[in-house]
Amino acid sequence: MNTAAQKMEFIREVYQAAKVFCAGESDLEKIVDYCESSDSEFRSIAYEAASMQIGLRDFAANNQLQIWKYFADDLAKPHAAQIYAGLGWAIAQEVLELEQLIESFPPLLRYRVADGCGYYDGTFRNRQTVRMKAVPTYIPEKALPAYYQGLGRSLWYISKGDAAKTNELLVGFPELRHSDMWRGVGIAVTYVGGCDEATLNELKIFSGNFFPQFKCGVALAARSRMQAGSITEDTELCSHIICNYSAAQASHLTVDLEGDDYFQWLNSIENSFL
Repeated sequence: MNTAAQKMEFIREVYQAAKVFCAGESDLEKIVDYCESSDSEFRSIAYEAASMQIGLRDFAANNQLQIWKYFADDLAKPHAAQIYAGLGWAIAQEVLELEQLIESFPPLLRYRVADGCGYYDGTFRNRQTVRMKAVPTYIPEKALPAYYQGLGRSLWYISKGDAAKTNELLVGFPELRHSDMWRGVGIAVTYVGGCDEATLNELKIFSGNFFPQFKCGVALAARSRMQAGSITEDTELCSHIICNYSAAQASHLTVDLEGDDYFQWLNSIENSFL
């Protein structure tokens, strides 16, 4: 098992343990304490699992995500990317219409929910989503690029960190989706870590014309790790090999280019890498 695959297995364990804890605990302070006690490298994963469980409880209570919003905005803000993706897991599990649920969310975070839906479907509805290439009906057209970004993330996990296998799965999708999926692969590769320089260079070659999108994903992952205070040597290696930046420089680039539209923001980041 390669190092990336080992890290993925640890991520799975962190997520599952947090999911079990949060399913049986409704006190938000205790949930935060639990998440904070998790391994520092993947603490955001525990928050992602908590987000899913809190979202599921709110959906069951039909309370317009009141508790989830308090958790996301006031208690877990440094882990925002994973928190919003975690809500996507809950939406995908329940197959809820996405558009109305996210319309009031911050512009640069609302589509990370769709990303979470894509990751969930790629992981848990593999036959339908990855093999049959079914387009989800619960995701609005505008959100599909973010959905396929999350689906791209899932391919890295499905492939257990194998660059050639990831590319093989990805090229089977319509080319229209490749740019978003390569961005997702960049996020996953950088967040998980465990890749050596040779594997990163292999991914650079496979990404081809979509290398700017792959770079963008690396920068987004560096940003989320910077916000969570969990930059690692792996983050630095990915940022250096793929973007020719430090992790801090890659993160700051995404901050400098912020706007009020998620997809325009991504496009600005990608254009900066041309």
